[in-house]
Amino acid sequence: MADLRFPREERLKSRTSIGLLFSRNSRSVAESGLRLVWLPAPEPLVRGVQVLVAAPKKRFKHAVVRNRVKRLLREAWRMERGTLPDEWLAAQNPKLIGLIYTGEAEPTLSGLRATLRILLDRSTW
Repeated sequence: MADLRFPREERLKSRTSIGLLFSRNSRSVAESGLRLVWLPAPEPLVRGVQVLVAAPKKRFKHAVVRNRVKRLLREAWRMERGTLPDEWLAAQNPKLIGLIYTGEAEPTLSGLRATLRILLDRSTW
């Protein structure tokens, strides 16, 4: 059975790692207002992957809406993560991943899941 949790060790919180994720060395793909940014992690990770979710204040002025978008992004990642091959999430091959929603309209969970699935298929790890 697939692990469908989103534990604390899988959340990207380190300022240094976030800075690395948005450096010139990272790669990204975008589709329908969702941008996926990734980079091989410089050090080993407990879960093999750390994920950052973001919704810009420039697009979503109210914190309630921003928080809902981020909650939906976390849920979409949690659900799609279970469908990924195990070697993508292996600790020998650690990754830093950023999910940034830059669309104009408030997203739906089904739409985010479909878009995230497309982005994960298009990304070259």
